This record gives sequence, C-alpha cells and structure tokens, in this order.
Amino acid sequence: MKPLNAKYTQILWMNVVLLSGGVGYLVYKKFDGNILYGAGAALVIGGLEYVVMGASLRRKQHKEDEVAK
Repeated sequence: MKPLNAKYTQILWMNVVLLSGGVGYLVYKKFDGNILYGAGAALVIGGLEYVVMGASLRRKQHKEDEVAK
C-alpha cells in the first residue's frame, strides 16, 4: 500500500500524541509521580495506536482512492 497522504498523516500523529500523552499522564499521577511508569505507558499506548490507527487510515485512504478512479 501507498504511504499516507498529508491529511491522514496529521490525523494519525495527533491521535498518537494526544492518546499517549493522556494515558502517560494518568499513569504518572496514579503511581505517585513515577516518571518511568508514565513514560513506559505512553510509549506502549503510542506504539499500539500508531500501528492500529495507521492500518485503519491506510484502508480508508485506499477506499477513497478507488472511489476517485
């Protein structure tokens, strides 16, 4: 599949940053300011979100490209 266009790349990165930042902050607060737990949670959630949301957006972009033809 082709790489994501600019529109979907922006959507992907905004979702990854917001979700991982939010979860990382909540874990950081839950474990009394343990920065490593917060950073680890943000990294794991960000990685999962990037893979899953990236696949979903690639599929959506592919459908849009087929309809445009």
